[in-house]
Amino acid sequence: MRDRPNTPTRPSPFARGHADAVVGLLVVALELVVYVIAAIRTALPDGDGSGGHPAGRAGPAPPAVPAADWTATVTFGVIAAAAVVLAVLMFRFHNPWTGATQVLTALTLCLVTVSAGGDASRETHPSPANTPGWSSPPCLSGGDSDECARSGG
Repeated sequence: MRDRPNTPTRPSPFARGHADAVVGLLVVALELVVYVIAAIRTALPDGDGSGGHPAGRAGPAPPAVPAADWTATVTFGVIAAAAVVLAVLMFRFHNPWTGATQVLTALTLCLVTVSAGGDASRETHPSPANTPGWSSPPCLSGGDSDECARSGG
């Protein structure tokens, strides 16, 4: 057998599989760092105390019922969409382990996104307070409401 000095050698499938798994874990770690930074940035208020108004000028009065803050939901949604795109690309370029970890990461991020959206909605639309009160029993005599009120039922 003659050696060809100019032909590159292909790595074994075993080595390619390990490299694929390592790349998958590194990409998930990188996404986790991006996710944590995004979570911290959306959780912290504006640092200047101006409430988002330029030069500290007062803006319009805040509404009685504040609008939902969808910043976290949109941010996590964009990160989840990027994970989906990356998963498709990894499967397209024959990296099944990286693609599979991206699918799992994208599903997890989608759940977090839906949860963040539900939290934002619940904050602005709280459930009404359950106030127990007296409710009269139904009138079974067949009469009108005055007759039932006179009979105590």
